[in-house]
Amino acid sequence: GGAFGFNSETSMGAAPPPVESLKKFLPPDHLWPIDEYWTYHAGNGTFGDLFGLVGAMDARHGAAKDLSDFERKAQLLAYEGERAMFEAFARSTPVSTGVIQWMLNTPWPGVVWHLYDYYLKPGGGYFGTKKACEPLHIQYSYDDSSVVVVNSSTESRRKLVAHAETRNLDASVRFTRDITVDAAAGTHQIALTIPAALGLGLSSTYFLRLVLSEESGLVLSQNVYWLSTSPDVLKADSTVATWADLTALQSLPAVTLAASAILIPLGPLGNSASGRPEDLEELVRVTLENRSPDMAFFVRVSVTRGPGGDEALPVRWDDNYVTLVPGQRIDLTARLRAADLNATDPAVTLEGWNVAAETVSLAR
Repeated sequence: GGAFGFNSETSMGAAPPPVESLKKFLPPDHLWPIDEYWTYHAGNGTFGDLFGLVGAMDARHGAAKDLSDFERKAQLLAYEGERAMFEAFARSTPVSTGVIQWMLNTPWPGVVWHLYDYYLKPGGGYFGTKKACEPLHIQYSYDDSSVVVVNSSTESRRKLVAHAETRNLDASVRFTRDITVDAAAGTHQIALTIPAALGLGLSSTYFLRLVLSEESGLVLSQNVYWLSTSPDVLKADSTVATWADLTALQSLPAVTLAASAILIPLGPLGNSASGRPEDLEELVRVTLENRSPDMAFFVRVSVTRGPGGDEALPVRWDDNYVTLVPGQRIDLTARLRAADLNATDPAVTLEGWNVAAETVSLAR
C-alpha cells in the first residue's frame, strides 16, 4: 500500500465489477460459480485468478452463497482495501512520498485492477478511493486505533470538530467523543485514539463512525468503518496470519430507507453553448433517511435509463456505497449528460447490504 516510500504501481489486484457489468461479458451459464470464463478476463501470473480475493472473502465474510452475495462482498472488500491504501499514504507523509493506483480503468471487460470498469461503471473500489482522497478528511488507523484528520488542501482550517462513535451490530452506541482540532494546510494530525478497553463491551463485529465538521455543524467529511474484535493479524512479511471475523455482518436486520429524488437540469456542460442534447448536463439529488433503529449498511444508489434499465454512464456521484446510522439523513448528488440517458426518462434505484432493492420516485 502507501505506508512508506514511493509506490509507483499498486492496488487491490482483484476487482470484480458490479454484477450488471459481469452480465455483459460473461455468458449466463458461466456467471456462477467462478470458472475459466472469469479468469480469461483476469491478468497473468499472480493476477491470473481470483483465489486470493475469494480466500479473504471466505475467511472474513463467509463463503459467497451465489453471484449476488459474491458481488456485494467483492465491492465491500474493494472499498475497504482501496480506502486503506490511500489513507495509509495520507497518514504517512512525508515518510510516504507517493502512491499510484494500478489502474484507473481497464481497456476491455476485466475482473482485476480497475477503479471503474470497461463500461465506465464505478464500483466499491472507486468510491473507497474517492472517500480516502478527500482534501479535508477524517480517517481511522487500523494499526494503532488513532483517528487522524488530514488536510491536503492549501487552506488551513481552525476549530474543526472531530467526532468519533462506535456502535455495536445492533446500532447501540458504545463510545462517543468530540475533539476540537486545527488543521493546517498540508498536514495530518492525530485527533484522538479509540480506547483499547472499549473492546470489552463490543459485539464481535462493530462499526466506527467518524465525522469532521465546522463549529456550526456543517459536515466536511464523514467515514464509516466495519471492524472486528478479532482483527486481521499480519506476519512480519505483511502476509496475513489470521483474518478478521466480519461474518456477523450477514446477520444485520433488514432495513427500509425513506428516499426521494429530484432531477435538476443544469444547462450546457462546461463552456459549451451549442444547446445540443449531448452538451447538456443534469443533476440528480437523492435524499436518504434511515428511520429504523438499525444500521443501513453499504447502500448503493444508481440512475438508470428508465425503471429496470441500464445505469446511465458515465456518471459522477459525490459519494456512494454509504452507511447510515439510525436517524441519519444524507443527500447524494449525481451529474450526468442528458444524452447518456438515451432519450429515456431516468429512474433512481437503491439497494444495500441489508436494504432491499427499490425504485425511488423521481421528481422534476
